[in-house]
Amino acid sequence: MNFEQLKILTVLAQERQFSKVANRLHLTASAVSQAVSKLELELGTTLFRRSRKNTFPTTDGQYIIRIAHIILEKKQEIYDYTADHHHQVKLKIKIGAIPGIIDRFVHLLGLLQHEFPFIEIQMIELNTQNLIKQLREGKFDFALLGFSDALPNYHLPFDLAKLTDDGYFFAVSEQSPLAQFKQLTYAQVVHYPFALYQDSYLLNHVSHIENKTRQSVRVLFETNTMNAIIESVYENMAITFGPYYSLVNSFHDDRRVKVIPMEADSEVLRTYLWFLSSKDPSLASLSQTLLTLIKQELQIPD
Repeated sequence: MNFEQLKILTVLAQERQFSKVANRLHLTASAVSQAVSKLELELGTTLFRRSRKNTFPTTDGQYIIRIAHIILEKKQEIYDYTADHHHQVKLKIKIGAIPGIIDRFVHLLGLLQHEFPFIEIQMIELNTQNLIKQLREGKFDFALLGFSDALPNYHLPFDLAKLTDDGYFFAVSEQSPLAQFKQLTYAQVVHYPFALYQDSYLLNHVSHIENKTRQSVRVLFETNTMNAIIESVYENMAITFGPYYSLVNSFHDDRRVKVIPMEADSEVLRTYLWFLSSKDPSLASLSQTLLTLIKQELQIPD
């Protein structure tokens, strides 16, 4: 069954003669007759009663012709919709991300938009707590989130994919005495001022450093703006720390800053970069494409 056969049925019901249908649809009478006969054979029923002068639809034929009209109308609606490029309704996609990684992935949005031109993408940066809260509320379709292995225990309504296994690192100015070390301990960094992003997991880690060293950490400032932190490190006013994927993005290929591993600490949960994707089946292709682009950017093999 195809659209041409359905069109022939509807026109034959109006014209009642194969020759008239042929003239109207610019076909041969033989092609019209064969199309109807093939459809009757496929459906296993007679659609028209033939006579020398006219052709009349059977009861089955009348029902199928009515459905054919509906199908052809819907087909035209599809063509009308796709032809009107200026008034297409775009599918709005929201992607949430933790601080410090949007810059690295923003160019991927253009690639995604090219692959799926019917979508409109919005990427929003939030700290971990607010991002998890809004994920629970269903306000995002996708997210990039830094979290421990405990993330599945939160039962977020998303599919989860673990992307990296990095641990924590410090970022220090090349002018800092700390820049000479290949690894930094809590005892070494506790004497330097910290510039911190306002995230409870990072702030809790500062408290952990204080407990381990039994010394107070001097916090130069807390902020929700990565640019201020980056500038303070450049100027050797402070040091900062966070997951490797966040710091490498913030100080990408910048020789003014050294990103140095933090000492191993079994009391600190390892942090991973997770990709969270909607369970909506209609977004499956979009989800897979986005995940592939992110893995390529991070140079993670499939």
